[in-house]
Amino acid sequence: MAGITLRRSEMNGIRGIVVRYFLLLCAMASSGCIVVSINPWLGDSSLETKTIIAGTWIDTNENIVATFEGKTNAPGRYELNLFHQIESGQCAYECKLHSVDGSLLLQAGPKDTPDSSPGTIMPVFMLLKADLTDGQMKLYLMDASAFGARAKKAKLIVAARSPKQTKKDEEAVIVGSWTTELEEFTKKNLKQDNFFLKKPLYSFARRMTTNSPSCQPLPKEPPK
Repeated sequence: MAGITLRRSEMNGIRGIVVRYFLLLCAMASSGCIVVSINPWLGDSSLETKTIIAGTWIDTNENIVATFEGKTNAPGRYELNLFHQIESGQCAYECKLHSVDGSLLLQAGPKDTPDSSPGTIMPVFMLLKADLTDGQMKLYLMDASAFGARAKKAKLIVAARSPKQTKKDEEAVIVGSWTTELEEFTKKNLKQDNFFLKKPLYSFARRMTTNSPSCQPLPKEPPK
């Protein structure tokens, strides 16, 4: 996907659409501010193809069912469908699983083919840390409170808050930098203690079936 350049005023204008787009994915009522980018956070060179997350995952505490469907002839790429069992809300996303310095990262963004789902045509991307162990998957949001200072130091393009908006009630941080800059920024700061939140956004358990692929964490050392 080609990079996109937007002025800060244009990024401010899409803030509400971005919030609606990630409403279900991020359970906004409980997760607070989110960090999203206009361009992908990572390029395809870091796609993780050995760890398979295809299948159905359930978070019973949040009443969320997540279905990851692997793409034919496209290892590391998934279509994610989220369904809220209580509110009957449903959203679809295009996801890529990456491996960076031994960490699994899940990048969620718009589907390749726009449909009637709200916001799926918006080119915005979110990066989450994924911890996988023994059929469990925990997803962690980026720490928005620590992001600002790092972004400023790295000279990333970030949309400013409106005059009436305070940091406390901000719902989304919109980043407009290029993927090459975001990738460098992520690799440089990934190991920082507060790059991602400590509390998981979702704690999924795999719903096992006879056809479910095994879900194994990354090996300590890459195979030779």
